[in-house]
Amino acid sequence: MTNTEFIQATSRLENYFDKEYKAEQQKEMFSMFREWSKERYIQAISYCIRNCKYLPKIVDLVNAEIGTGRIQETKKIDFVKCDKCNGEGFIKYFRKIKDGDRTIEYEYIALCTCENADKQRQINGYNLPTLAEIGL
Repeated sequence: MTNTEFIQATSRLENYFDKEYKAEQQKEMFSMFREWSKERYIQAISYCIRNCKYLPKIVDLVNAEIGTGRIQETKKIDFVKCDKCNGEGFIKYFRKIKDGDRTIEYEYIALCTCENADKQRQINGYNLPTLAEIGL
């Protein structure tokens, strides 16, 4: 994509959201998206106009998932019943850490040991440890 095509397409975003990117932001965006085709960039812009509340940043345009020319479809997972994870495959756990005279409790997420965790790993690619792997 040429710089002229980038500026023309980006002006559509600026006009829609009634805000302007700063010169430094445009420079960073162009360096990120110059390898994209004009059509791919326009599709990402259209997606952001439909789904973003504010003038999108680089991450919003990248997350539009336009790599194949269409928005990535969500995958449906058929979960099994599990009392530990409520059928989702994830379990919250907490660890307490001493910080001087105070104790701070941190929240973490691990995969359950049921079939749902395997499905989360296979389908969604989550690489979280299981409860057995962290010793809980």
